Amino acid sequence: MKRKAFTLVEILIVVILLGILATIAISSFGTSADDTRAAALANVQQQANRLLEVYTQENGALPADAAALGLKNAAAWTLTFSGTSSADWAVSVAAAE
Repeated sequence: MKRKAFTLVEILIVVILLGILATIAISSFGTSADDTRAAALANVQQQANRLLEVYTQENGALPADAAALGLKNAAAWTLTFSGTSSADWAVSVAAAE
């Protein structure tokens, strides 16, 4: 006797396996996207610190905003400057919303 179609059990097994594979793929993609964002933030923080050091040495004061600092793609980041003297000036970086 020839089989012409799949049984309900075979179709259910395939659907369950596809669901498990999709869950694994989505969870690993979410983790790598978070890691990428964290690495980008750390990179921008290092760049901002270097640029702040150069800016304050040249101008003797904190910059008015990120554009004055010369940070590339400044609109994508929120920079907060702090400190009262050249010894304790600092910049913190967060992703713009």
